[in-house]
Amino acid sequence: MKFIRIPHTNELRWEDYRLTVITDRILRVEFDREDLFTDAPTQFALERGFGAPSFTLEENDGELTIRTAAASS
Repeated sequence: MKFIRIPHTNELRWEDYRLTVITDRILRVEFDREDLFTDAPTQFALERGFGAPSFTLEENDGELTIRTAAASS
């Protein structure tokens, strides 16, 4: 399955996962077979103004690779 990048966000959908690139060192990974994700504030992210980290995506043979400035290899 190809990934879906949600426009104007750092959010990706891939299979039953929602991935959010929060910073170039923090990636949130959520899993739900029903695609029911919670968007309410959490203990981790009361304030969500982290900015927009630069990242690239590559899907190859069923694997998704996310590269950021800090995680480029």
